[in-house]
Amino acid sequence: MLTMADHTETTTLPGVQWQNYLRIRDDLERSGSRRRRVFFGQEGVFVVTPSHRHDFVTDRVRIAAQEFAFRYGISIDAGRSTTLRHTQIQRAAEGDDCLWIRRPDRNRRRHQLDLAVDPPPDVVIETEVTHPADPRLSIYAELGVGEVWRVRTGAGWSPVVTMFVWEEGDAAYREVRSSRVLEGCEASWLEGLLVDIWDQDLNTFVATVRASLEG
Repeated sequence: MLTMADHTETTTLPGVQWQNYLRIRDDLERSGSRRRRVFFGQEGVFVVTPSHRHDFVTDRVRIAAQEFAFRYGISIDAGRSTTLRHTQIQRAAEGDDCLWIRRPDRNRRRHQLDLAVDPPPDVVIETEVTHPADPRLSIYAELGVGEVWRVRTGAGWSPVVTMFVWEEGDAAYREVRSSRVLEGCEASWLEGLLVDIWDQDLNTFVATVRASLEG
């Protein structure tokens, strides 16, 4: 069985203004600390440093989504933890992973995204190991992200997947059982694939996903 660190560090900086956020992000970029993920919302800045377990689970969920899309001929691109900024409303996020499904070709040649003009991802994946992702949901809603897949996990137990959707007119995200943009991809299907991930290498996991899709 794989053993890996569980600790994900989160630092909150309340009262930080947009220009200060931009300086923080630029300083981290110059220092080579791209692994740290920075969020800017009404409550200030959140800086998240994910653990290896955190990233391991996120990668498996993304791979499952990509295999699902390939099986059913659905166009998809992954943005990993790319910076999602909206300069007009002054909000920013760097999720664990993100997927463009309905219009995957729109942002491929963009060096830096501005969601004031560029389409937001259709899905953001947020993995929770030690800190809940709930405070970030409001930022994703403001950025126009239609779906958030929250994956909760910890040492010794299988990840739990919850899908949330937000549509124009909704006051907040609401929980659903199946993706609206990756039609047919259900939270329970993802959970079933993640049961044995601690005992599987990447090739075995991919083989498991493909067998499930062919079954």
